[in-house]
Amino acid sequence: MTIAAGFVYRDGVMLCADTLIQMWPAKLYGMKIAPLTGPWGEGRVACSGSYDRAAAAVDKCRDALLKARHKSPLDVIKETVKRHYAD
Repeated sequence: MTIAAGFVYRDGVMLCADTLIQMWPAKLYGMKIAPLTGPWGEGRVACSGSYDRAAAAVDKCRDALLKARHKSPLDVIKETVKRHYAD
């Protein structure tokens, strides 16, 4: 089970996550917080669930953000994640 939390404070947001990654049947330690950097700025995302599927969602978001430079980054991420997990 993933534990991820974001805390808003006066200088920004603190994003935290545990480090136990389950890639069936193995359990490993690794980062569940990934960077999303592009011409629109810089952000972070916390992954949960199937590590392979979550990592693929982050990659799709990164690609979609680079292709949709004139759209709202948050709208692009929402639509990309919605499509990814609908499959």
